[in-house]
Amino acid sequence: MIGRPSAGSSSSSSGGSGSDSGGAGGDDSGKVPSNDPSRNNYCGSDWNNALLNCNEDDHWCPNGADEDCPPGKVCFAGTECKYVSDLFPTESPTDEPTFQPTPSPPPTPSPVVYNTVENTRFCGEGWEDARTTCRIGSHCPSGSNGDCGGSRVCFGWITGCNIVDFEEYLKEEGQEIFGADHWLLPREEGIATNANPAPNSEPQLPPAEIQIPPSALVSPNN
Repeated sequence: MIGRPSAGSSSSSSGGSGSDSGGAGGDDSGKVPSNDPSRNNYCGSDWNNALLNCNEDDHWCPNGADEDCPPGKVCFAGTECKYVSDLFPTESPTDEPTFQPTPSPPPTPSPVVYNTVENTRFCGEGWEDARTTCRIGSHCPSGSNGDCGGSRVCFGWITGCNIVDFEEYLKEEGQEIFGADHWLLPREEGIATNANPAPNSEPQLPPAEIQIPPSALVSPNN
């Protein structure tokens, strides 16, 4: 679960460290890595107001400083917002003259809207089951229980479960993750490990369709 940080100096401190890690781990262009915590820094008059501005690029405060925010707003770290606009490059026009008509470039993809209820809907026997087993295969964007098999129902606004994260990880790493703590989905019967281990994190059982003996699960910290 993502806790609520306090505004002001504490949020500035959190945002600052996120900016430092982005600078150290970024590529040659200086772009912040896609999983950098500073992408979750957003401005608002309070915590809830910051969440309402997830789709406003001018409310992203990558340095964690209140000075990055519009007047009257402060920077909050660790929100459920995520700045992704710079992850989709646009084509630059050429300066060279052309002697033949050239086809128009394909339209630039629209930025992915991260913090929507559709992205956070997943099936489960209950809320906790949906939270610990959420993955691409259990996504129910329509909100209809008919998208879920058996006795499972569709839940929304599940913190830590977002289809954008799951599809992005599969595209970049070639392997699926599941659950709010982002465990690696075993390719076959074996050990489940955490893609982003947190202190004192406990191993989670994979979705029911992949049966793995509980004794085979180990903590990623072991």
